[in-house]
Amino acid sequence: MTMSMRELAMVVRIVFGTLLVGSAALVAWLRPRLAPVLFLELALYGLFVSIVMRCPRCGTIIYKRRSTIAEVEVTFWGGVGLPRHCVKCGLDFAKTTRFGEPLE
Repeated sequence: MTMSMRELAMVVRIVFGTLLVGSAALVAWLRPRLAPVLFLELALYGLFVSIVMRCPRCGTIIYKRRSTIAEVEVTFWGGVGLPRHCVKCGLDFAKTTRFGEPLE
């Protein structure tokens, strides 16, 4: 089964979100002193996204966004929604795989 970049980003968010909520419940239930483990999980999520979740054409991280505020272009990382296209080269993430191949 071949997934598009957008589907892969959704799966990654679901997996890391589930792990974060599960470990938060486990830490609260067993050992509250182990709360730094949650920050480690967030760091691992950021590391995974910055290494794996890149545009196959230009190499830009897929969560890099641009917005114009008062005629000034602002670049930021993150956002709530899943990215639709690359901000640098315009590649449509819903129609390409992680390796840059078009979906049938």
